[in-house]
Amino acid sequence: MSAPDRLCLSDVGERDDHVWAYGKSLLYLVSNAFEGRRNTPIVGMQRFFGGPDAPDAKYVDSALASLLGKKVDGLSALVIAGRAAPDEKGENTGSVSRSESHGGFDNDPDTMNSVMFRILGRKPKRPFTVRDLQF
Repeated sequence: MSAPDRLCLSDVGERDDHVWAYGKSLLYLVSNAFEGRRNTPIVGMQRFFGGPDAPDAKYVDSALASLLGKKVDGLSALVIAGRAAPDEKGENTGSVSRSESHGGFDNDPDTMNSVMFRILGRKPKRPFTVRDLQF
């Protein structure tokens, strides 16, 4: 089994994540200000790989969409924070993240339990809790 190839924020999360005085995430800043042209596709941005809840199809890069649309061990290669939910029993099946920022992935129990699920190929015997990740 393998860990998720990518964890990313939803496009809404990217736009709500504020870097200093810039009103969006660091990835938006890089894509729009530090590349040779505005809206340069960046792997970690949902805006450029699409999906069912992508904001605007005109920005989707077909190569990124193809790469990130693949499966890894039967699971999506990409975990988008806030998009997937636990299964009907409330179990984390390896595709759940509730982080609201890039810096929050390692403090989010759902994200860390998804990573462990994918590494182990099953639910961890002792899942991470909020308390475990407060440091």
